[in-house]
Parts: sequence; C-alpha cells; structure tokens
Amino acid sequence: MKYDVASKKFDTKLGLHLQHDDHSWKFRVHDTGLMRAALMWKLHPACKVNVNTSVDLKDAFNGKVNKLPIGCTFELAY
Repeated sequence: MKYDVASKKFDTKLGLHLQHDDHSWKFRVHDTGLMRAALMWKLHPACKVNVNTSVDLKDAFNGKVNKLPIGCTFELAY
C-alpha cells in the first residue's frame, strides 16, 4: 500500500504466491480492478516456461471481457 500525498490517493496491490516443487502460481489484484495471473513451470533444471495474463475484474463481473491477453516466455539457461 502506498499513499501519494500530492494526489491524496492510495495505491494498493494484493498478491498471492503459491510455490510447488516444479511450478508456482502468482496472482496480483490492484485497487483499480486489474487482476494479473502467472504460472511458472520448471520443465528441466535448465528450462522454464512462464505464462501470464491480465483482466479487468470490473469488466469481467459485468460480462464485458473483450480480450484476454496471454503472454508466454520460454527460458533456457546453460
């Protein structure tokens, strides 16, 4: 939580990180209604994949989701 004195507004984010053996889930909700979700999967000690998306929860609850962007990152380390 952050308070901006000049604009007299709070900036709030709430996150959740679920760690498992070979993968982890990350969720973050902003006070503006934006929700982000990510999945990181460790396929091999030298290879991992990240998939993420974001959606406006205010639009989703009103049934007005026009797009659902999906990002994918493939990482190799040697």
